[in-house]
Amino acid sequence: MSPVRNVTYLSGRASDHSQGIDPKKIDAVHGYALEGVPTCGLTIATQKLIKGDYAGNPDVLLGTIPKPPILAALAKLRAKPAREDRVRKREMLEAM
Repeated sequence: MSPVRNVTYLSGRASDHSQGIDPKKIDAVHGYALEGVPTCGLTIATQKLIKGDYAGNPDVLLGTIPKPPILAALAKLRAKPAREDRVRKREMLEAM
């Protein structure tokens, strides 16, 4: 089982994962999980979620918002090419 699936979601009941995130803490949990995640990656991941592009991903249940660590992982994955491109461009500018 992947470590993403074993996360306790601050529900106050570590043994009962079926309850999900405590609704009073959902903003804090999402904020914590998405802290430092590039906006471009979050935008692309959100667009792909809306279009159903993650149908083959076992961590994503279509028609629902992914749990915070899963959304963060998807966003970081989508931001990786943009970050790599930015590094290449910066290196080219420094070489000039």
